[in-house]
Amino acid sequence: MPSTTKLERGAVEPAQDPVARGFRHIVRLEKVDMTFGKVRALSQVDFEVGRNEIVGLLGDNGAGKSTLIKIVSGVLRPTSGSINELVPLIQKGIR
Repeated sequence: MPSTTKLERGAVEPAQDPVARGFRHIVRLEKVDMTFGKVRALSQVDFEVGRNEIVGLLGDNGAGKSTLIKIVSGVLRPTSGSINELVPLIQKGIR
């Protein structure tokens, strides 16, 4: 029988912890494209944010930073590619 331990406030039991279940990223985009008419804003973007990771997004004007953030937050839907979120951002209170 597995041993039980007292959890601190806000702690998650290992069976419920997504990382313990094999999830490595809270947000993962794969091969994301975004076009606005004939303008290609993003092309084959792969992007991951790990648990407890702090990420900075840098780039020139017009590089697609705002478009990428809008896709991750659900404001825009990409033309193609996949987005995997461990917990939808709306449930995290971000939007």
